Amino acid sequence: MVGRGVAVMSLSWATTLRRPRLGRPVTMLRLLLVGVMVLPALAFGLGGVLAWRAADREAMQDLWRRADIAVENAERVFETHLLILGEIERLTRGLDDADIVRHEQEIHVRLRELIAGLPQVWNVFVWGRDGRVLATGTQFPAPPANASDREYFQVLQAGAAEPHVSPVMTGRLDNVRFFNVSRRRAGPVPGFNGLIGVSINPGYFERRYLETELAAPDGGETMALVRADNALLAGAPAGLPMLPVTPATATRDTPPDRFGTIMGGAGETEGRRFLVHQVGTLPLYVVASVSRGAIRQAFLDAMVVPVGFGVPATAALVCLSALTLRRTLAAERAEAQARAERQARAQAEQALAQAARLEAVGQLAAGMAHDFNNILGAVMGGVERIQARARAGAIEQIEPMTRAILDSARRGAEITRSVLQFARPPAGPVAVIDPGVIIAHMQALLPPLLGPATLLRIGPHEGIWGIRAEAGLLEAALVNLAVNARDAMPQGGTITIGAANLAAGAAAIPPGLQREIDWVRLAVADTGPGFPAGTRERAFEPFFTTKPHGKGTGLGLAQVYGFTLQAGGLARIEDATEGGAVVAMYFPRA
Repeated sequence: MVGRGVAVMSLSWATTLRRPRLGRPVTMLRLLLVGVMVLPALAFGLGGVLAWRAADREAMQDLWRRADIAVENAERVFETHLLILGEIERLTRGLDDADIVRHEQEIHVRLRELIAGLPQVWNVFVWGRDGRVLATGTQFPAPPANASDREYFQVLQAGAAEPHVSPVMTGRLDNVRFFNVSRRRAGPVPGFNGLIGVSINPGYFERRYLETELAAPDGGETMALVRADNALLAGAPAGLPMLPVTPATATRDTPPDRFGTIMGGAGETEGRRFLVHQVGTLPLYVVASVSRGAIRQAFLDAMVVPVGFGVPATAALVCLSALTLRRTLAAERAEAQARAERQARAQAEQALAQAARLEAVGQLAAGMAHDFNNILGAVMGGVERIQARARAGAIEQIEPMTRAILDSARRGAEITRSVLQFARPPAGPVAVIDPGVIIAHMQALLPPLLGPATLLRIGPHEGIWGIRAEAGLLEAALVNLAVNARDAMPQGGTITIGAANLAAGAAAIPPGLQREIDWVRLAVADTGPGFPAGTRERAFEPFFTTKPHGKGTGLGLAQVYGFTLQAGGLARIEDATEGGAVVAMYFPRA
């Protein structure tokens, strides 16, 4: 809101008075009377000018602040919308209209999950080539509606730039106000294959502008979201004045503002001062304004104290000069104290930010230590078994154990190389590996890690299809899952590692995966208590753990999840048939 300042005027001077001569008292009194009347008038006039400039400057600073906040909010909202469009594109890529209709229920479920908890989203749509609604995020089956006559459909069909932001429209089925962020859908054939879009509720922005005091209900301060052609998408309060020129004209000759990527321009028209910000690179602009009346009111508020106290105090100006000086000094001390507090607060915020960065680095380091601890555990256990066999004279049994140790060392080198890929990704495609070979290595690698109380079972793994993945990362994922399963069974139990081929269209393919291709399923099951209530949904979150402090980093399952995503697959927690927990990894067949 417009800042309310107080113009503090300080008038101080030092005058050396000589003893008045006889015959001059009247003259001195007259001069004093003139000075008492003229000097305060001049002081109040100068103070009024300074107060008006200060009120105008604070109004502009507040205008920039409100616009910055509104732009930041809009960028976050539309970034979410673009991510939703990207996910819809992934779901429907390569599908024609008939394919989408056949899989409408699966697509609807996924669309509904995408917009859950997003109050700014009214709906999401998939339109066919003829404008027919094929799937939505709120209704199943899709309503019998057609968008071929809508502005957004026609301009995108004609080849307009995307994403396209439509003007505000009214829904034909429920009379809800909305505007769309749409783009063309990639289909199985070249050319136009229909659209995908996110329908946005303008009321979300309007309520937020008022609730966060970015706009005033009385219209003194307004906030609006407009298109490049100045079409209003959302604004508060109702009936707000519009920008007299297009946003492109308002920002044409202005330099980038302090955000660096947003063009800002200010102009005055019809007693208002406007500020225009572009929302990222989208054809959208935030338009903030403040009325001259609001600035005038701020100026009058700033002048209340000087005028109210100054006029009655004119007759006693000489007596009150010392008091005025003391008040001015007190104000300067208060300003100095406030400045020191701001500096201290800034230093504290910098210290907190540095601490947060160090904590993040520590958590990442703990994740690496988690993997290498597993590797070292396998190496140490293998060395102990070699020593035991050597003491027993069973030299012929040592060679398989040394191979297992070498495999662990290679897996550590593979993990190190994969970490370096964050800064320098490897060139070329990932090699095809045989998951059965990796599972077979677990027979020798895991027993030293699991301990005598845990029984390891390796299910059938011959004839498993090849997958494209890093062998070392797959070994690390299986070790992570096995160690987690061991930790969940402190009294001991059984861990089973299995693999299966899932042909295209198989009923065992879980939702969220393409059913038109073949999949390979690798699973680690245990006979423990399973996941505690309320933790299953968060199990794959980074740094989330149910283990006691110091016993886990919360990165094991997160690394498994990230690895399967990078390989084009999915990791999920499934129900066990006889209790315990099952974590399954799905990979597309190479």
